[in-house]
Amino acid sequence: MFEKIMDIIFPRRCGFCNVIINEEYTCKKCKKKLEYICTKDILEEVKDKYFDYFISAYFYEDVIRIKILDFKFNNKKYLYKALSEELIYKIKSFTNFVDCVMFVPVSLKRYIERGYNQSKMIAKFVAENIDKPLMQFVFVKIKNNKKQSSLKIDDRIKNVKDVYKIIRKNAVKGKNILLIDDIYTTGATVNECSKILKQNGAKQVIVATVAKSVKVNKKLRRI
Repeated sequence: MFEKIMDIIFPRRCGFCNVIINEEYTCKKCKKKLEYICTKDILEEVKDKYFDYFISAYFYEDVIRIKILDFKFNNKKYLYKALSEELIYKIKSFTNFVDCVMFVPVSLKRYIERGYNQSKMIAKFVAENIDKPLMQFVFVKIKNNKKQSSLKIDDRIKNVKDVYKIIRKNAVKGKNILLIDDIYTTGATVNECSKILKQNGAKQVIVATVAKSVKVNKKLRRI
């Protein structure tokens, strides 16, 4: 009821072109334009990483890159629904693999600076749409390290080492976890998070991101 009232007062608009729409969060015209940067694989098996599978909705380029940066750094929080729509569509095809949804945490300092955790917003929306529990207050970031985007590839692995911690081990033990982040570039962040989850008893970790870099040299096999 509340959402219906809000839709009347503030009509739903496409997250990419701002036109008023009735359907979901992206207009048909923009969906058509986005097809060329959508990833083709649905679920990919990962080799030589701590996470087991990987899924991403888009390549990190063009309008997707612009919108993610706006969402992440320019306080355009409303974009999370439009950015998550294609990802949710792909995730729904393998929800039987998933017990719960988690997200890459940010440090308290970064949270205060930004006012929100963009990965948490995406994860909450995903969890609601695939009818899986969102696990909160389980996984924390204990150090305010440098921004990954400012570092070279080799330095990114060192930068995320020992910065995450599980504070409720029983919450992840034996679980198949869907771990959400916004962008996959080198995979250093999600791999470190997956390592901590596995060390604390997680059965499988499936990483899902809105976008992935086209330059990533990854070892993935389509399922």
